[in-house]
Amino acid sequence: LWSGRQEALYGYPVLCTVFGMFLKMQASFSVFLVAVLSITRTVILFRPFLDISTRTVLLVVGGYGVYLVLNQVVPLVLQKTRFVYTSEEVYCWDDGTSQVWDKLDIWLDLIVLAVPVVPITISCVLSCIFVGRKGKYLSETASGGSANSKRATRTIILMTAVYILFNIPLFVNYLLWTISVNTGNVMYPDPYWNTTFTYWFVWNFTDCLFINLNSLFNPLVYFMRIKTFKEWVYERCRAVKGKISSTFVLKCR
Repeated sequence: LWSGRQEALYGYPVLCTVFGMFLKMQASFSVFLVAVLSITRTVILFRPFLDISTRTVLLVVGGYGVYLVLNQVVPLVLQKTRFVYTSEEVYCWDDGTSQVWDKLDIWLDLIVLAVPVVPITISCVLSCIFVGRKGKYLSETASGGSANSKRATRTIILMTAVYILFNIPLFVNYLLWTISVNTGNVMYPDPYWNTTFTYWFVWNFTDCLFINLNSLFNPLVYFMRIKTFKEWVYERCRAVKGKISSTFVLKCR
């Protein structure tokens, strides 16, 4: 499992570049969306009369998306980086053409991928404390708006907790990587990834597998917590089942 890994389709430079850019952008954007969701919900809990404009949130999210695109495209145009296949990670990753840019890119990755877990965790803890203290005031006979707000808050807390569970390892990995890069002229895998398992699999698990598992679990959380979403899934399943049954009957005839 950790030798003889071939480039296959990633041997084509264009495909390698497109895949590498998409991988980095989707991971960063996913983390940012969780941060926006968690932090804004916490702010609303503690400042219930604060009006957070939907337009402002959309502009912030859209602006961040533009930043991510420019962050990938500009260095390529300026020939400061290139995407190459690495057998250790088994996918295409950006490799800085200069030591200065390489270190800058590491810090940017740390900021957009690993650091957000800190404010997200704080927001989650504060939300849990708030819901725990205020929950007794929201009885079963509370107004529909209050009950729905409480349920929505708990759903977001659950989503955030799932995010933290899958992203804490990535945060630790990036923290160790940043320390190793900035405390001496060392090369991967020194000094923290010298075992066979850590050398070949730790980055794959934390930087790819866990992030994608996080995305996989989100619809499951929606299904368990959001009644309308669950009903929609059931309706679609029944519709597909009906079409399959009709097709099978027609073929039998």
